[in-house]
Amino acid sequence: MAQLIQELTVLPTALVRGSRIARVTVVYGRIGEPAFGTTPGDAEVMATLRSDREEVLERLRTEAVKRLERISHANALEHSHSWTDDFPVTVNDSDAVGVVEAVAEARGIAVSRRNAAYPWSEDFGWFTRRYPGAIFGLGSGVEHPALHSPDYDFPDELIPVGLGVFESIIERLLG
Repeated sequence: MAQLIQELTVLPTALVRGSRIARVTVVYGRIGEPAFGTTPGDAEVMATLRSDREEVLERLRTEAVKRLERISHANALEHSHSWTDDFPVTVNDSDAVGVVEAVAEARGIAVSRRNAAYPWSEDFGWFTRRYPGAIFGLGSGVEHPALHSPDYDFPDELIPVGLGVFESIIERLLG
């Protein structure tokens, strides 16, 4: 289990060069049962794989399984794997981004573009595979804990801001 976690953690560095985004975050690990002096009979590792390109995400998936198989075989261990919340990469449509930016600016909301894509793991990728769209975030400020951090607490004051943005997008698209 420890070897697998180490290899998963460095997997993006081994596979991806340049400006592509690739991340593997181990989010859970459990080995054996809490019984002193007992050799563990099983273990479980969960990780999130993310990228800004579908081909990179597929390479991460393939290589993660290869590492699991190699480590298990070398240690005479049984293994299995499964995928949960398997989302495609979300790709924003440039026209949709333009609409979001225009609406935000019209509502007096500062717009900040990132230099690199967010490697979010989002079901919105299923939507953008079929329809032009844009995913965006409403920032809660640099002093606020980051999304998905243990201390994050959604700032309720963002609800009317977000609703206003969506209302304006709908009005703009429907004329």
